[in-house]
Amino acid sequence: MRRSSLFWASCAAITMTYAVPSLAYETPTHDRITRSAFAQSVLRRGYLQEQLGLSVTTLFASTEGESFTPEDWLATGSIREDDNNFISLNPFRYRHHFYDPVYDRGLTGNFRGSPVSVGRRAFEWALEDPDQISGQDFSWREAHRYFLNGLTASSPRDREAAMASTFRALGQVIHLIQDMGVPEHTRNDWHAGVIPPSFPFGTPSVFEHQINERRTTLTYSGYSSPQFPHLRHFWTTGDGRGLAEFTNRNFVSKDTNFTEAVDGNTGRDNFGRPYPLPRLDLSLRTDVDVASPDAPACSAAAGLSGKVTFFGNDVSDVVTGEVIRNKYLTTYSLFDDGLKKKGQPGVFSLNFCTIDAAAAVLLPRATGYSAALIDYFFRGKLDVDLVPADPTDPSIVRVTGTNAAQSDALVDGEIGLYADDLNGKRTPVAALDPVGSAGTRSTSSLPRKK
Repeated sequence: MRRSSLFWASCAAITMTYAVPSLAYETPTHDRITRSAFAQSVLRRGYLQEQLGLSVTTLFASTEGESFTPEDWLATGSIREDDNNFISLNPFRYRHHFYDPVYDRGLTGNFRGSPVSVGRRAFEWALEDPDQISGQDFSWREAHRYFLNGLTASSPRDREAAMASTFRALGQVIHLIQDMGVPEHTRNDWHAGVIPPSFPFGTPSVFEHQINERRTTLTYSGYSSPQFPHLRHFWTTGDGRGLAEFTNRNFVSKDTNFTEAVDGNTGRDNFGRPYPLPRLDLSLRTDVDVASPDAPACSAAAGLSGKVTFFGNDVSDVVTGEVIRNKYLTTYSLFDDGLKKKGQPGVFSLNFCTIDAAAAVLLPRATGYSAALIDYFFRGKLDVDLVPADPTDPSIVRVTGTNAAQSDALVDGEIGLYADDLNGKRTPVAALDPVGSAGTRSTSSLPRKK
């Protein structure tokens, strides 16, 4: 009892010391991104029935007491990743939803001038890489465990529940890649949430709130799913192809914005350290007269008046080689005119126009990378044939399994053969020959009675 009291006292002290980080994209936005990713993934193209034999339209999970379609379980997982379970072994899950690729860190606080780690790097939490994490029950590692049970468990009910958990866990994993499409989450920019709603912990993210408000009118599709040989590469590759690297390199956040109107100026983090990109380019300045018929619609939505100064940048996508001109990277704040009259430098800020411009680039990529993670999980394809094994006895056959997923070799594992009885009870029939390491196509076989 004493130990429990000390634990909660410590939690309370941490809560009062730090503002609790918010939920990145708000949960309705995660729902939209995930459903768009499902539609773009291999799951929409017949994989569920053709490869997994899932003829049911819904999957019941007794632990949840719910029955959802695989798409709904994915969406549920992408929402539930933001759960805040105070009695879990790892409360405040969303503190693990940050990754700054410049300084290779998760969410980090500043305590008396020294850095304090508050959460794991996002890919560590998502993948349980390199080690297992107490209280993380919906990682990539756990999704694979659920998936194996969904294929091999004895009773149909247990297999169904395990498949439901597979899709929920995978939804929670892709939440962690979607968060890399939020600049604050790749630039160590704390932003507060409301836990519960009556107990605020600071200023919520205008970026996330605005996208959530506009989520039904924004575009999520249009970016092809990228392919990577390693899971970590979806977050960071070291050469700029990871989504965290793309977002960090091309966008500023509310607290890492430019500090003065000087060519080459970069934003700074809460330790005062500069970010190398993007750099302010004074030649990409746009003065918008809000009253002009040529003014962007976002200026009216933002409630702007008079003339507003924006600065743009060229958004570079290392994956596709595309360069996108973003006219609305950042803007002078509404207080700028008053500051200039007093001889003070302008203050940079974000508004509806800069958020809309970022969303047009980041949301399709959040969808594309999410779809790619789904495809990576279900990339396996095994073609199985029964061929005669004994010319004198047609009842003897050989089971041959061939890897049809050309991009991956079958190595260092075993192929198992299972059979269902008339009641759907599944039992192992035999373990086939161990898989070797002889290239992308491997064949294992074993004579069996029909």
